[in-house]
Amino acid sequence: MEFKKKLFQINLMELLFYAGMVSISFLAVIFTEAGMDGTTVGIIMSAVSIVSMFAPPLFGVMADKFGVRMTYCIAMIGASAFWLLVPFTITVKLGTIPLTVIWILTGTIFRSSHESLMDSWLMKIQDSEPSFNYSNTRKYGSLGYATMAVLSTPIAATFGTGAVFLLMPITLIPILFLAKRIGDPGPAVGAKAAPAKKKGEKLQLGRLFRSYPLMIFLFCVIFMRMPFSASSIQLQYLLKEITGDTSLVGLLAGIKAFLEFPCFILVPIIAKKVKPVILICAVFIYYGVEALLLGIAQDLWLVILLQMTSGVGFAIMLATVINYVHSLAPEGLSATAVTANTAVMGFSGILTNMICGVLRDTVGFRTGYFVVGAIGITAVGLFMVLQMFVKKKKAV
Repeated sequence: MEFKKKLFQINLMELLFYAGMVSISFLAVIFTEAGMDGTTVGIIMSAVSIVSMFAPPLFGVMADKFGVRMTYCIAMIGASAFWLLVPFTITVKLGTIPLTVIWILTGTIFRSSHESLMDSWLMKIQDSEPSFNYSNTRKYGSLGYATMAVLSTPIAATFGTGAVFLLMPITLIPILFLAKRIGDPGPAVGAKAAPAKKKGEKLQLGRLFRSYPLMIFLFCVIFMRMPFSASSIQLQYLLKEITGDTSLVGLLAGIKAFLEFPCFILVPIIAKKVKPVILICAVFIYYGVEALLLGIAQDLWLVILLQMTSGVGFAIMLATVINYVHSLAPEGLSATAVTANTAVMGFSGILTNMICGVLRDTVGFRTGYFVVGAIGITAVGLFMVLQMFVKKKKAV
């Protein structure tokens, strides 16, 4: 009964957390409202991506050293503090630089880390409580994001785009209250149990790089994930060509998020019957094929259908990858491993953006779909070959 009460608190925190995260979709819009042209917006968005690549591992090390719950709360407070300033400084400049840009770039140091810290915290709870499953809780995050994604459009239209950035500070207080009630995860049980780390003991980060299966995955996923990243990067251009209107981007994102919700329920069942490596290969092959189909799509209904199946794939991809990375992490470095995965995903997004941007300006955006689709499928093949190599090495 006691854990059921805690489970309700965890699910509610997950829902509130992702509801507050919807402002991320409005970054380019707020930069434009601050008076920046398209080229400058692109440069700032790249800077946001770079910060998002380097910050999470630093917070991951902090989490493994000082505790994941405390580090998560620090990241939430930092992100919310800077997000709170955004709507009140849109027209204010420091020289030629809008203050909004400074707040968002600084806030991204914290904001880019708290999602992976949340995932790491949930994985530690899963290790300590056999009845808890990450996927069953993560579905409430999708529900919170999807619901607020729909509501954010009338909020922005009525109160201005800046009002959407207040959602994170508004949800901060209940999230901190719930985090305190939930508490730190207990010790791992069963096969995952290990001796507690002594106070002051060094983390020995080099152990992370000696986990060869983890390093192989982090390298391959840079390229395997490119078709998934391209889907969101290219979508507005595809919709503009097919319908002449890009306003459907938000609606399609909502449809995708709503499809994630029921699929997170199915992931634990699937995971019991299918090995994680097979699931990872299957879902990234799907995204490669999806990119190829989007490259030839001429009908809006095909795009909608692919967004729906993409939501299903995302639920499987996210839950499987987080569990897989967590399982490969050396003892005491799980938060570092999970946040390193976030950094790698960020680098994958930057690389995809660069490739698609060059191809879009030279030979058309559809070529970008074909190129990253082929790269993604090839990378899955490489990952499978390297997996067989690791198995043979273990057998020797």
